[in-house]
Amino acid sequence: MKEPCIVTELDWYHYEMCLNLAVNLRFGNEIPSVATLPDVLVHRLYRRWWAQTYFEQLVGQSIRSFVIKKLNKNGTEVRRKTARRGKQPNSPALAGEQEPTGSLQEPPGAERRQSLGELFGPVWTEETDDAGAIVVEYSIKTFTRVHALFCSISYFSDVASSTQLRTIDTRKMAALCAYGEPLRDKDDVMSLVAAIILFLPEHARELLCDDFLPDFQSTCKIKRLDGSLVDPINLEYLRPAGTH
Repeated sequence: MKEPCIVTELDWYHYEMCLNLAVNLRFGNEIPSVATLPDVLVHRLYRRWWAQTYFEQLVGQSIRSFVIKKLNKNGTEVRRKTARRGKQPNSPALAGEQEPTGSLQEPPGAERRQSLGELFGPVWTEETDDAGAIVVEYSIKTFTRVHALFCSISYFSDVASSTQLRTIDTRKMAALCAYGEPLRDKDDVMSLVAAIILFLPEHARELLCDDFLPDFQSTCKIKRLDGSLVDPINLEYLRPAGTH
């Protein structure tokens, strides 16, 4: 987890105004310019939009539903959160790490693998101009940030595989969608990004390119007038239902 940035109560108040934009516009309240917000609060607003709006528009299902179906209820391909990265799911070496579930483990499924170079390499299309000549247009999307993410977290810096998949607490996903709360555990970030690559390859380029990939771990603390620091997640009203 990144070191938290310090923001003032006024910064946080402006963030809340932007977070509740529709309500403030409805009642004619003055809205601060987003340009005045510290970057860490802009990241919160953007993460919320990416998780709550952009993902569902592009994929056709909510990100919470995706995580539940593809990670949390996928016992054949996904290890529990306690598993170490880089280990084969359900392998004999990890038998001692299994948490009791009250039922027999399903046999492991075939390992999914996806080369980042193949998925995020240049894409070109052929079109014809007015004279009938073929025009080749290369994709302008770049993916240096997702490659850097894999290098910093994963044992496999150039390959997404099912060994990187872990369950993610749905309360964390609720906080991400509702308020742009960061994913504080690198395993959660890796699991979410790897799941998108493995299960949604047709949408991965749009979701994870440099322009759209959120900073999942930028975080802050609010400095109150009395000098004390408070973590946003400790503010009761920022906890979606079920996260207490």
